[in-house]
Amino acid sequence: GILRADGRANVNLSVIKNFAWGERYSVQFRAQSFNAFNHPDFLPPGRALGAPNFGVIGSATDPRSIQFGLRLGF
Repeated sequence: GILRADGRANVNLSVIKNFAWGERYSVQFRAQSFNAFNHPDFLPPGRALGAPNFGVIGSATDPRSIQFGLRLGF
């Protein structure tokens, strides 16, 4: 292939905090962010010579995603 695509830039972050609840139980809170800065990473352009999408970048990777979690340990 003579066509090249841009490089990838992806930053994932997570914050985890543990809490003791009595002597027997613990609670864990999690906040995770994937593609935290919402930087678009474009997929490679069409490579088939003569095709209508030749050289066209038609899509990108997933946008930012944030998830929260709560875990009870006993």
